[in-house]
Amino acid sequence: MYATPIFYPAEIVPESFRFIQTFNPIYAVMNSCRAVFLDGTLYDPMQLLFAMASGIIALLIGLFVFYRYQDKFILNI
Repeated sequence: MYATPIFYPAEIVPESFRFIQTFNPIYAVMNSCRAVFLDGTLYDPMQLLFAMASGIIALLIGLFVFYRYQDKFILNI
């Protein structure tokens, strides 16, 4: 949550650390919402496409790990 500019503007992050924001999928969603609601401009479709693609990749990795360890997973619950 601290790596995503939810409660603070993205411009206050130093330039040397802004590359972290560009790889954060939640930043793309938050930036698009701010563009629409606060600025009154259209969102960037490439940012939302990046957020959707990284979400799908995270889902596939999560499914792979879950199915691989599902027999051991039930023992830990």
